[in-house]
Order: sequence, then structure tokens, then C-alpha cells
Amino acid sequence: SVGERPQRLRETEAILRGQPAVAESATIAADLIRDEVETSGDVFESEAYTRQLARTVGRRAVSTAIERATGDQGDRHAA
Repeated sequence: SVGERPQRLRETEAILRGQPAVAESATIAADLIRDEVETSGDVFESEAYTRQLARTVGRRAVSTAIERATGDQGDRHAA
């Protein structure tokens, strides 16, 4: 977990709005997510770790959304 609750990242949304649905957009989104997300303090995980976790999961989510929207599965095969 990164934060105490789900978060809507409005700045990330605003910057991505109108951008092409290409793989590079997922990388841009990942960096924005890392910087915007609010982390919760945890004695087991550092803030740097949770920000990196949010970046990685965010990139995967945006990549999957792009793949689904464009039908470009890359090397993946539908199950």
C-alpha cells in the first residue's frame, strides 16, 4: 500500500489529457504519479520505496489501458 486511501491524481490527469495513447505516455504518467502521490508514513517502508512502488504500478496500469484502448498487445497474447 502506498497511502491510506485511493487517490485521484488530478495534476497527472491534466497533463496526460489530450496526449497520444502511446507507450511513452505510460512513462510520463509513471513519473507524474511518483511525484504527485501522497504516501503514508510506515515504519516498514520508506517514502522513497512507496513512491517507486506507485510509479511502477501506475506505469503498468497506464500501459495496460493504452494496450486495451489501441488494441496493441505488443508481444502479449490474449488468453
